[in-house]
Amino acid sequence: MDIDFTPIYRVIVCTKLEERFNEIKQEDGTIVKEPAVISLNYGCRENFGFFHEKENAIMAVRMNACDIWETCYDYAIVEEIGPGLYSRVKNCWLFKYDRELDEYIQFENPDIFNKIVWC
Repeated sequence: MDIDFTPIYRVIVCTKLEERFNEIKQEDGTIVKEPAVISLNYGCRENFGFFHEKENAIMAVRMNACDIWETCYDYAIVEEIGPGLYSRVKNCWLFKYDRELDEYIQFENPDIFNKIVWC
């Protein structure tokens, strides 16, 4: 059985992209924040589709194709994944919507993305 290991580029949009913490109350009443097990809060998240070419996925996001912003999805993520069930994300590119330009602008991955085990 031949398996095609060509990656696809999945487009995901979300309303938030922020680090999640657990607040732990100490005996003296102070509150300490510790990183949560699920370290990112995406808010509302939708899978919008996929492309076979990275450039096409990035262009569709940047151009806000088919109005993927929908007045609420301020963030978009393009993920490079391989075939199969529970495929791991090999790379990702992050974008934030700019209302004045009516397009998504790419930004550098925050350090929190280096701590995530993608599945």
